[in-house]
Amino acid sequence: STFQLLPDKTLQEYLLRVYIFLCISAEEVHVSTPSVRNHVSTAASICVKIYAVCLLERGTEREEDRERGGQRERDRERERVRERERDTERERKGHREREKGTQRERERERECLCVEDKIKQKLQRVDKETSVEITGQSYKYRWVGNHSKDEDIGSNTNNINNQNNYSNVDSIINISSTTYPLNRVFP
Repeated sequence: STFQLLPDKTLQEYLLRVYIFLCISAEEVHVSTPSVRNHVSTAASICVKIYAVCLLERGTEREEDRERGGQRERDRERERVRERERDTERERKGHREREKGTQRERERERECLCVEDKIKQKLQRVDKETSVEITGQSYKYRWVGNHSKDEDIGSNTNNINNQNNYSNVDSIINISSTTYPLNRVFP
C-alpha cells in the first residue's frame, strides 16, 4: 500500500531530501532530548523505508517493462514467422495453381493433337479409298492401297480410252463402282 501512495518519482526524491534534512538537523542541533531524537530517528527511518520500497517498486516496474518488452518482441517474432509461413503457403498455392494451369494446357494440347491425328487418319483413309488429281492436261485416278500404279484415263480433250470403257472423262469418272462428277470434292 505504501508504494501505491507514492507512485510519483518526484515524491520519492522529496522523501529522500526530507530524510537527509532530518539527519543533518539532528547532527547540527545535537538534540539531547531523547523523545525529540527518537521522533527524528523514526521519521528518518520511515523515509528510508518508504524510499527503499519506492526504489524496489520502480525496479520491479522496470523489470516488468523489460519482460513486457521481451514478450512483445517474442509476439512480434511469432507474428513474423506466421506471416512468412502464410507467404510460403500462398506461394505454394500459386505454384500449384500454375501447375494445374500448365497441366490443363498440356491436356488441351494433347486433345488438339488427338483431334489432328483423327483428322489425318480420316484424310488418309479417304485418300486410300479414292484419289483424283489433275496433272497437266489429263485426269488420273490413283489407288493408294494394293495398286500404286497411276493410270491415265483421259484428258480434257474428251479422249476416249476404249480398253477401260471410259467415255467423256470431263463429266464423270467411274472409280471403284462409285460414280463421281469430276468437279466434286470427295468426302
